[in-house]
Amino acid sequence: MVVRKESDLKKAFPPCRDLPLPAIQAMGWDQVSTDPVSIQDSGALVFQLPEKRMVLARKVLSGWKHHPDSPVVAFSLDHHARAREQAAELGVATHLKCPFPLSGLMEILSRDRDRLRLHRLLRSTQRRLRKEQRKVGIMRDISSAANSELNPDKAISIVVDLIRRILPCESWSLYLIKEELNQLVRRSVPGGKRDPGMYVGEMIPQWVVHQQETLLLNCQEGRVREFPLWDGAVGKGVRSIMCIPLRSRGRIIGVLELVNREKGVFTLEDQNLILELLEPASIAIENALLFRKAEELSITDDLTRLHNSRYLNLFLQNEVERSRRYGNQVSLIFLDLDGFKNVNDQHGHLAGSRALVEVGEVLRRTVRAIDVVSRFGGDEFTVILPQTGVEGATTIAERIRARIQEAVFLQEVGLAVRITASLGVATFPTHGENKDDLIGQADRAMYLVKAKNKNAVEVAA
Repeated sequence: MVVRKESDLKKAFPPCRDLPLPAIQAMGWDQVSTDPVSIQDSGALVFQLPEKRMVLARKVLSGWKHHPDSPVVAFSLDHHARAREQAAELGVATHLKCPFPLSGLMEILSRDRDRLRLHRLLRSTQRRLRKEQRKVGIMRDISSAANSELNPDKAISIVVDLIRRILPCESWSLYLIKEELNQLVRRSVPGGKRDPGMYVGEMIPQWVVHQQETLLLNCQEGRVREFPLWDGAVGKGVRSIMCIPLRSRGRIIGVLELVNREKGVFTLEDQNLILELLEPASIAIENALLFRKAEELSITDDLTRLHNSRYLNLFLQNEVERSRRYGNQVSLIFLDLDGFKNVNDQHGHLAGSRALVEVGEVLRRTVRAIDVVSRFGGDEFTVILPQTGVEGATTIAERIRARIQEAVFLQEVGLAVRITASLGVATFPTHGENKDDLIGQADRAMYLVKAKNKNAVEVAA
C-alpha cells in the first residue's frame, strides 16, 4: 500500500478478528515498481489520496494499469471530495471512503482480480475472433475473386494481393511446375522487373518442391543463416524469405515466395496462416490454368501445335474488321504440300505426321512475330499477315516456298525427304470484302499453282 504513514493503515482498514491480516507492505511512491513484468500475479496496488506528488503517482500507475491481473484501488481518510477528483484524474475506477472494513477491501480486490482476468480473456478472445473473421473474409475473397477469374495471371495477382493484405511484404514471386519440362517456371512478379537487392535464386523454390514443405529463411548481406551453402543465393536487400508449396487436389503445382515481411521477419504463425489461405487459392489458380489449357486446346492443332482452322476463322475475322475500321490491309497465304501422299505411301503415316510437324516448324521460323500460322487440315496450312499488302505477302510467301524446298525432312528418323509447296495469296480489300472471300480467293490461287508446275506462288486475280 502507498500510504503517508504506517498508522494510516489501521485507521483506513480496521482488521476483523476472523480475518487473518494479509501480506500488506506500506511504502512510498518512489518505492513502487513501475515495471508491470516485475509485479506478482497476486499483487494489488492500494494507495492513499489526496496526493501531492501526482506526477510520480501517474508514472507508477501507468505501469500498473497495463498489468493484466493486478487491481488498483484508491482510498482516503480525509478530504474525500478532493480524493475522488484525483482518483478520476488518475483513471482509477475504485475509490473507498475510509475507514472501510479490511474484509470488504479483500473482497473488492478479489472481485477486481477476477474481473481483470475475465476482461483479459475477453480481449484475447476478441482479438482471435477478429483475426479469424479477417482470415475467413480473405479466404472468401480469394475463392470468390480467383474462381471468377479465368485468366491465370490475373487469378495469381488477385490471390497474392489478397494474401499481402493480411501479411504485407516487400516483394513476391510465384513459380508454377511445367510438367512437360519438369521444371519451375517463374510466372509473375510485381512490375515485371527483379530488383537486384531482392534477388532470390531458384534453388530455394526448387528445394521447397523437392522437400514438399514450407521454408522460412533469415538472411543478412546475401547470407542465408540456416543454409550456409546458399550464401550468395539472395540479394543483399533480403532479410527474410517464406517459400510455400502450392497444393491443389493433393499435389504440388508450384511455389509462392514472399520476401521481407514489412514488420519483423516471417514466423511459424505467419506460415500456418498462409498455408490455410493458400489451399483454396491453389485450387483457384489451377482451375484458371486448366481453363486456359482447355481454351488453348480448342484452338490448337493436336499434331503440329499450330493454331487450327477454328482460330484461323476467329483471328482473320477480327483482322478484316480492324483493317476495314482503320483503312489497313491484311493478307492470307494458303499453302498445300505437293505430292505429300507419296510420303505417307513410301514411309508410313507416322513418318507423314512427323513431316507435317517439321513443316510447321519451318513456317514458324520463317514468318514474322505478328503473323499467325495455322494448320487448315491434312497437309494444308495458312498464314495470316496483318497490316500487309499484296507485295509484302508475295515476298513472304516466296520465302516460305524457298525454305520448304531447301529443307530436308525426317532426318532424325534416318530418312532424307524433300517436300515442295504450292502457295496462293489473297489480300483484303483487294481480293475480297470478308474472311470467307480471302480464304476462297487464296485457295483458288493455290489450285492454279497446282494446275501448272506446282512449287510456286500465285496471287489471286
